[in-house]
Amino acid sequence: MKINTSVGLKICFGFGAALALSVAALTAIGVMNARRQATESFEQSSHARISQADESLEIAFREVEQNLAYLVQTPELRAADETLTSYLTHGGQMTPDKNGVVEQNIFALLKHFGDTHPNMRYLDIGTRFGGYVQWPIESLNGEHYDPRERPWYKLAITDPERVVRPAPYLSAAGSGGAIIPFARVVKASNGDTLGVLEGDLSLEGFAHLTSSIKFGDTGYLIVVDNNGKVLIDPRDKSHEFKDLSGLDGGYRQLASAPDGRVDVTFDKQAWQAFAYTSPKNGWRYYALEPQAEMMAAANHLAVIFALTGLLVLGIGLLITVVISRRITVPLRTLAGSMHEIADGDGDLSRRLPVASNDEVGLLAGRFNVFVQKLHDVIASVASTSKHFELAASEVSAGNADLSARTEQQAASIQQTAATMEQLSATVREAADRAKQANAIATDAVETAVQGDVAVADAAKTMETAVSQSEHIIGIVGMIEAIAFQTNILALNAAVESARAGESGRGFAVVAAEVRNLAQRSTTSAKEIKDLLETSVSNVRTGASQIALAGRTITDLNAAVANVAAITTEIAAAAGEQAKAIEEVNSAVASMDQTTQQNAALVEQIAAASDSLKSQGKELLATVGLFRLG
Repeated sequence: MKINTSVGLKICFGFGAALALSVAALTAIGVMNARRQATESFEQSSHARISQADESLEIAFREVEQNLAYLVQTPELRAADETLTSYLTHGGQMTPDKNGVVEQNIFALLKHFGDTHPNMRYLDIGTRFGGYVQWPIESLNGEHYDPRERPWYKLAITDPERVVRPAPYLSAAGSGGAIIPFARVVKASNGDTLGVLEGDLSLEGFAHLTSSIKFGDTGYLIVVDNNGKVLIDPRDKSHEFKDLSGLDGGYRQLASAPDGRVDVTFDKQAWQAFAYTSPKNGWRYYALEPQAEMMAAANHLAVIFALTGLLVLGIGLLITVVISRRITVPLRTLAGSMHEIADGDGDLSRRLPVASNDEVGLLAGRFNVFVQKLHDVIASVASTSKHFELAASEVSAGNADLSARTEQQAASIQQTAATMEQLSATVREAADRAKQANAIATDAVETAVQGDVAVADAAKTMETAVSQSEHIIGIVGMIEAIAFQTNILALNAAVESARAGESGRGFAVVAAEVRNLAQRSTTSAKEIKDLLETSVSNVRTGASQIALAGRTITDLNAAVANVAAITTEIAAAAGEQAKAIEEVNSAVASMDQTTQQNAALVEQIAAASDSLKSQGKELLATVGLFRLG
């Protein structure tokens, strides 16, 4: 019941939240559009009405300029001369209707024009001679009046070909409002300047026009000239002819605002303003309306939107509650039936009633199909559980046998590993001995090579000694021959000295000594020769023996080299055997480790088999909780 209730509440809350968000969004969009339309309407209305007012003012300006252009061409004004009354030395009451004929004609013309144009406040002419005629007739205050010193006269003289417009001024009476002066040079028939005609346009009519322009209930229009002076302010007349930028509050904001809409504040109240600069005369217009009045319609529309949204939201929630109840009541009934099945000691033979063709009935039918499938699955699981328990028992017994055999295999592999380790140590020792024998054989080869080189050097030395001995024998033979010749010469000298008698006796003595020396030399040479021949014979015998020793050493060197090669091969073979035995030993060790892991795994499998057997019993007991019919 709690779950079904929460489903209904979720439906209500979800739909209500979506509807509330939709209504709020639509209301916000509607209010924003209404406020935007109110702002745009204010801008468009302000622009249109200001443009109309500015156009009417411009028409009035053009009319005055056209009238002045017409009047300066009239004979009455072109006849102005020095007879016109001058007020240069005195003031007082004007009497243009009683003075000279020319002055009377000019006054009559001005009076007629002024009477027919009610917007004209003053019409007057000042001549270059100082004469002055004005309509309407007034009393001049002051001691004198010189029209030539007036701003309108000076400005017109600087531009004699068109109507000029000096700065506006406030009427002397103070109640006539702003005055807009116009001036045009009056010329004689010959083109000489006679003076300046001035016409002053009163803005009272324009002020009434602008005062009639309302924005909302209390909005109004402010007019400012191109010098920034307030000409018309319907709300406060005291502001007229004051600088807008010098006023307090929102006026200073208006003075610095560009054209377009701007927010200002007057007396802590929000106002909407629209600034517009006339493209014709440079004047600025400010349309003002309180923010509350401008947005009154939008605010009223917002209230309507809010009330409508609340009404729609309430209706939507009511519909949602009705729909949710139509959904949740059958679900609650269906849940009750499911609860009965769940509390029926696992009776899978029960089925839900299918009382309708809607989603609830479809759900009940699908649930019945699910229960039937579950019934079939539980029956299959019950049958399988029995076979599972029997298979688990067989697996447990097989694992016990496998565990015992694995332990025996592990013990055999451990013994094999120990034997291989001893064999590996023996082969390694033999390899080390072979390496040592190889090193000794290598040293013997090097020694034999050195001996062979020494014997070869000795043989060469013996051959050199034999050669030198034979050379010495030749030299000794030459010495023996020289001694023999010397002996013969000494014998001949003795014979000749004997023939010489007493005079050759001394020479005979010398010859006898020479002969003795020659004989001893011969004897010594023979002895040396015999010794050398004996020595040469001995050297040759030694050379033969050295040559035989060299051949023997060469044979020994070859034999030692063969021994070294054989020991190298033995060492290499021993190394390969050691490496192979190491690999076999590593494989046996890996096999031993694997066997140990297999033994542990078999133990785990045996434990798992026992656990599966227990779980099979538990599963069979659990399946037995369901009643299958």
